[in-house]
Amino acid sequence: MSSLSSLLERIEDSFADVASVEQVKSIVEMALAEGVRPVEIMHSMRNGLVTAGRKYEKGEFFLSELIMAGIMAQEVSNILRPHLLKSSSETLGKVIIGTVEGDIHDA
Repeated sequence: MSSLSSLLERIEDSFADVASVEQVKSIVEMALAEGVRPVEIMHSMRNGLVTAGRKYEKGEFFLSELIMAGIMAQEVSNILRPHLLKSSSETLGKVIIGTVEGDIHDA
């Protein structure tokens, strides 16, 4: 397994196992430094979040772990945002997303 795939796997596992925020941020920073595309990191994050959601549905995770995974995703998104803006190409359309103020998703 290449170093890049190993980093992507570690990112996915960090979300699937709800690692610490600092741990996942460190792995994401390493991945970016190694030249992993931000979109690939987002894909690994999504896969890990799906796994965490399934664990919650099965009763293997508590709500607190699901919330922690969401906080981790916010932190990683904050790291990736400037990189995604740099690498964006043509605009295909607009997406509007909303949430209730005060909800964990309103950041």
